[in-house]
Amino acid sequence: PTLNGKAVPMGQAFPVAAGSVLKLGSVKNGCRTYIAFHGGLDIPPVDGSQSTLLRSAMGAAERVLDAISEDGTQQREVDNMLTRSRLYELVDYEAYNRFDTGIFNFQVPTLDIDSNSANL
Repeated sequence: PTLNGKAVPMGQAFPVAAGSVLKLGSVKNGCRTYIAFHGGLDIPPVDGSQSTLLRSAMGAAERVLDAISEDGTQQREVDNMLTRSRLYELVDYEAYNRFDTGIFNFQVPTLDIDSNSANL
């Protein structure tokens, strides 16, 4: 990654001034990037979540798990939950599914132990 055109370290904190530009390059290993902001970000809630990754909506999931842990039920969070159709609309599920199918459209080799043969 670079900050204002200069290389910055991965896996450790560094200060960033307002107006700076952080650029992340292409993926060489792994498939995710995490960025933490001291003090958080002022992001308006979308359907009860301030998650910045709608596909995982971890903020909403954490609230439901907290409710279950504390109350024994998810009832207090039901009004904040999305219907499946609304969630799919928000994350453009059909486009993601086409992308995902295109990447993972392959046969996994199997081994039939009883006949001692492989299907490659």
